[in-house]
Parts: sequence; structure tokens; C-alpha cells
Amino acid sequence: MTLTVGFDPIIAQLGPFQLGWHGLFTALAVAVALWLAGYLGVRRGIPQETIYSIATWGVVGGLVGARLFHVADHLSFYLENPLLIPQVWEGGIAVYGAFIGGLVGGFIAAWRKRLDPWPLLDIAAPAMLVGQGIGRFG
Repeated sequence: MTLTVGFDPIIAQLGPFQLGWHGLFTALAVAVALWLAGYLGVRRGIPQETIYSIATWGVVGGLVGARLFHVADHLSFYLENPLLIPQVWEGGIAVYGAFIGGLVGGFIAAWRKRLDPWPLLDIAAPAMLVGQGIGRFG
């Protein structure tokens, strides 16, 4: 017996803009991870504003890293189609690139604020894992 369930990856569309399940769960994962980082930061005596400022750069670094690692993983395709490299909306990100890029972005932000990165990594680690766990549903 075979059970076939239809699944549309697009939740809604308005003109050229689409809201997909992957994007929705990715946004939810980032929001929960940021909230958790803020919560853990306050428990360690670090102001929420500082955590959110550094985490913002971590998210940006994660997005860039995720795309760069995907492109590197499919380099022959992107060498033949270089105009597709920045078109992240066409798909293609790598989670390990997001982790590495997020760490680099957060480290640079902490360094610029002259903060010790080790306590911040203690805060970032569980937030990144929770974010990754939620993001896997997308």
C-alpha cells in the first residue's frame, strides 16, 4: 500500500514574491535563536543590546557563509553561471557554511567592540543549535 501526500513548498504568493515553508521556518529559527541568545546573555550579565548587535552580524555572516559554501560545493556549475552566484532566492545554502560564517561575523563584531569572544561563544552555541533544530523543519 502506498500513501501519497501532496505538498506544496510555497505557502502563499503575491506577484513575484513567494512565502515558502523553508523561508518561514528559517525566519522562525533565527528569531528563536536570537531570543535565546538575548536571554542567555542577560543571565551572564551582558546587556541584551550588546548580544543583539553581535548576533545581527552573526546572522549576516551566516547568510553569506551559507551561500559561499554552497557555491564552493557546486563550483563547476557556478563557474559556468557566475551571474547565479548572488541569486540566493533561487535556492542553495549550506548549513555548515552558515555556522562558520556566523561564527566569523560574530567574532568580528565582538572584536570591534573589544569583547572577549569566549563567553559570547558559550551563549551562541545553544542558540545556534536551537536555531538549526527549528530550521530543519523547513
